[in-house]
Amino acid sequence: MSKAELILGQALRLPTNEREHLAEELFASLGDSISDTVDEEVFAVLEERRREYLAGRMSTVDADEVLKEAGKVLE
Repeated sequence: MSKAELILGQALRLPTNEREHLAEELFASLGDSISDTVDEEVFAVLEERRREYLAGRMSTVDADEVLKEAGKVLE
């Protein structure tokens, strides 16, 4: 087992808030190179969703409804 796999196993046992903090720090440590890749991938997904919406193959959901449903999930 690699050192990264051992660390990952330990990290996954951390409480959620500590895992979130760790993930943020790890992501930030990757610098701009990963940001550019992620930005391109996010843009590609957003562009595809826009095309689907304009073609009538995707509908929207009211933000209030989304927040209401998210609240139920988080309870």
